[in-house]
Amino acid sequence: MTKLWEVLTFELGYQLRRVSTRVYFALFLGLALALTYSVVLDARNDGYFFNAPIIISLITIVTSMFALLMTAGVAGDSATRDVQVRMAPLVYTTPLRKGSYLAGRFLGAFTVTALLLLAVPIALLVATRMPGVEPQILGPFRAEAYLTSYFLFAVPNAFVATAVLFALAALSRRAIT
Repeated sequence: MTKLWEVLTFELGYQLRRVSTRVYFALFLGLALALTYSVVLDARNDGYFFNAPIIISLITIVTSMFALLMTAGVAGDSATRDVQVRMAPLVYTTPLRKGSYLAGRFLGAFTVTALLLLAVPIALLVATRMPGVEPQILGPFRAEAYLTSYFLFAVPNAFVATAVLFALAALSRRAIT
């Protein structure tokens, strides 16, 4: 278990230091803000609350579908990094079990993807304070609406997408798969 934890913390540290991870976070933030801007216009015209739970869930689901592209980059890199730099034979000669190693890498990729998807509720919260959002189109603040949509839609989507993409990349030994 300690070896799994060490691989997980290494993977998290590696992925969070990468520039591409920061770019992915900024893209998620920008995408969610752009989607919320179009929802603000609809909320004004159609007479519903901008921060209604259904709207929060809708934006979370849409951005989770766009997240598949970035999840492929994170999971593919995590699964095939050792093969690409020709370190795989050396890594698998250590007393570290292959299952613990791959599980640590997968959990690291999943955690990074879940952290990237935190940009969506952050963008939705920031959007309520944007200029042009009138108080009459804002409903009462409900933290459970943001948490529920994140944990009910974004995290399971991230888990399934990361699992499928990580498995495909690990089995084919190619990140592009």
